[in-house]
Amino acid sequence: MRGFFLTLAVTMFAIPISVHANVEIVFEEGSPNDYMTIRNKDLCELGPVSVTIDLSTSAGGLYFDTTASGAGVSEYQPFRIYTGGDRVRSVTNVSDGGTIVTLSLTHLGPAESVGFTIDLDDSGRSGPTTIEGGEILGATAALKFDLAGDDVPPTVARFGTDGRAVISASTCLS
Repeated sequence: MRGFFLTLAVTMFAIPISVHANVEIVFEEGSPNDYMTIRNKDLCELGPVSVTIDLSTSAGGLYFDTTASGAGVSEYQPFRIYTGGDRVRSVTNVSDGGTIVTLSLTHLGPAESVGFTIDLDDSGRSGPTTIEGGEILGATAALKFDLAGDDVPPTVARFGTDGRAVISASTCLS
């Protein structure tokens, strides 16, 4: 009987457990700030990772409005981390009128978030100061495991009309 339990214990620890990384990026329209939140929705610790948000393929032709004298109209807001700043290693320059930002994170634990505020404007028909849900449709978010090497492409998801993109990576690398 003792041999049975020993075999059972060894077998339990030998079975690989597949853990997936699900990272959700949420856009929320606000005034004067718009919010982007990157949230780890799973049980694994991620890091180091990079998250790239690319608005260039959005239905509304979205872009960042970061200065008073630039591409946007009315209200502008520079890029500012509002939560999880201790997890941010670096951020690419967010240019006024630009469409891409990459945040390099040291780690992102289970249920942890990193969020930033900025102003998004559109080149669509609803007016550039208010972003409607469908305007972010088609924008992308990409997750890259920094230690995976250049030959491993990032995992990409598209934003839906609900302002969310969920990146489901096949494994949880850290």
